[in-house]
Amino acid sequence: MGAPAGGAAKPAPNGGEVLLQKVPQGFKVASQQASADAQVQELIPGDQTLDNWTEMVTTQIFFGKGGWASEKVVALIADQVAAACPDLRRGTPVQSQANNYTTTFLVLQCPNNPKTNKPEYIFLRGIQGKDSFYTIEMAYRTPPRKGDPDTPDTYLTAIKLCDTRSKDHPC
Repeated sequence: MGAPAGGAAKPAPNGGEVLLQKVPQGFKVASQQASADAQVQELIPGDQTLDNWTEMVTTQIFFGKGGWASEKVVALIADQVAAACPDLRRGTPVQSQANNYTTTFLVLQCPNNPKTNKPEYIFLRGIQGKDSFYTIEMAYRTPPRKGDPDTPDTYLTAIKLCDTRSKDHPC
């Protein structure tokens, strides 16, 4: 699985949910914020900045929101992207189970983000945990390259939510 991202969820001392997520090869932590309600981490290639990136992985953890339905949260995020990108193209949401958690995957394409005047391709995965809700987005300013070791579907599928307290969600 690789080393967990610096923002991987850490279980409480008595155990709990853990998001196992590796940092893509050549990426660095560019931004990380946390509050009592949420945690956000942004990863970008090591030679880029938050103002000028070509690829970005954003992980959000919403503490105490395990009851949120993954398809509704993913749709809400897509609506927020659509508000910023009037010509947004949405793929069909795909719902599945991963380690006995409900997940939703969605692809978004913004032909021209008005803020940057650049296209964006967004691959989004929402995971409905028992304790918290998790979103992972891979965003590109150019179409993702085939053959990359961390293609969006491979990378997002490899991220695992587990729970040290539960045999139904093994780590």
